[in-house]
Amino acid sequence: MHSRKLFLSVNRPERGSATRSNFARPIVGKTNGNALESGARCDSRSRAPVRGFKTRILRGNLSLALFLLPGILTTGFGQDAQSDRNAERLQQYLKQHPKADLDGDGKLTMDERRAYLRKQVPTKASQEQPRQRQRPTQADVRYGPHERNVLDVYLAKSDSPTPLVIYIHGGGFRGGDKRGVSAGLIERCHQAGISVASLNYRLTDSAPFPAQMNDCARAVQHLRANAKKWNLDQKRFGCTGGSAGAGISLWLAFRDDMADAKSDDPIARQSTRISAAAVSGAQVAYDPRWIKEHIGGRAHEHTALKALFASVDGRYDSPEADRLFKLASPIRFVTKDDPPVWLIYRDPKADLPSDAKPGQGIHHPKFGLALKEKMDPLGIECVVKHVTDFPGGRDNEWPRKIMDEEITAFFVKHLLRDGGTKRK
Repeated sequence: MHSRKLFLSVNRPERGSATRSNFARPIVGKTNGNALESGARCDSRSRAPVRGFKTRILRGNLSLALFLLPGILTTGFGQDAQSDRNAERLQQYLKQHPKADLDGDGKLTMDERRAYLRKQVPTKASQEQPRQRQRPTQADVRYGPHERNVLDVYLAKSDSPTPLVIYIHGGGFRGGDKRGVSAGLIERCHQAGISVASLNYRLTDSAPFPAQMNDCARAVQHLRANAKKWNLDQKRFGCTGGSAGAGISLWLAFRDDMADAKSDDPIARQSTRISAAAVSGAQVAYDPRWIKEHIGGRAHEHTALKALFASVDGRYDSPEADRLFKLASPIRFVTKDDPPVWLIYRDPKADLPSDAKPGQGIHHPKFGLALKEKMDPLGIECVVKHVTDFPGGRDNEWPRKIMDEEITAFFVKHLLRDGGTKRK
């Protein structure tokens, strides 16, 4: 009697291919989770076809295949013996896992076991699938004349006015969109009773600094002007964002109030101050001279800075450049009445190498540490975290779920429990 083997079917090459002999191989060791299939294949010695048995195992059900495989192989592919053996093994499994009997009839089928496994152990794909962001309560609300002067509002359900977290996107001042707000952050903020807004602002292809900062300040004023309509507590606003959005958030946190009490524009009379900021990959200064001194390497040569300060046309030693550099650096505005901040970084903590590329290090943790050194003596809370501070954290990777949790917790502490930081 000819020996028989179960084969793994892989992508079959065209006839005449030099690798055709690899199209069918015996199953050995681990599989890659793709479908396993045996059909009419030839034994390597006799070339006799093996027919009558065919099984497909989809991703996520490999454990079921391994569970049943011994019963299949030890019966010589006899269908009756195979069925009896599988039924016996299913009943043994049912004794260990009663909940696998989904219809409660006292018998476990392969489909029930398969469904039970899927429920108990989600596939990797389902675990990594991002949350679907809910629709904004108010979408594309215009707060200024430019096409990018729009914002979305995600209101939390509440009988009383809610705090508000404002998301400002990153992108080197050259790209990004308000839709980048994390669905997980919105969900957690809503669970805590905090509303969320996300906004766009002019990019450097439309206008150089300070247009980006001024746009976001105007958006804060617009949200305050509509606080009553949207059930917001205008005394409890916070900002969040990454990279450029982080820098703008800190700029709003430390800048003096830009409200114009004498303006005929009711929105311009609103405050631009916020009560907390929680950000990622933040630059605390955009002054190339400051970056060169405190960060080192060639971080100060980042091309985004050239576009940000395009109005000085490379004349970095001019009085106007000096004025703009200082105005663009949040750390220069820190005073004892400023709000608490939370920062996280993912770039390696080590000093930049001697052969660093232009712009490398623009998200270095040294930015946050320099800010902490400035705020600690003033008694203002400044939390600086690195991704490696958290379980499983690795350089150059954002732990999105952990960040959403930590950022929300920070805002809960300072916008809910503390009732908002009191500002003059």
